[in-house]
Amino acid sequence: MQRIREGLLHDSQAKSLLELVKYGKTRRFWLDDGVVYATGKRIYVPRWDNLRRELLNECHDSK
Repeated sequence: MQRIREGLLHDSQAKSLLELVKYGKTRRFWLDDGVVYATGKRIYVPRWDNLRRELLNECHDSK
């Protein structure tokens, strides 16, 4: 979770989402404990430092 929080600071799309959340201009995303959530309690994973690929490998390719 710490890497996701850190990645939010480096991803330009995440920065835009944070601005929308900050000013209450979206209902689809919200911020909780420094993590951006989407509808359905899904975590927004930023495009930063192969984080998305690592999470997919960890969650889907492990035994």
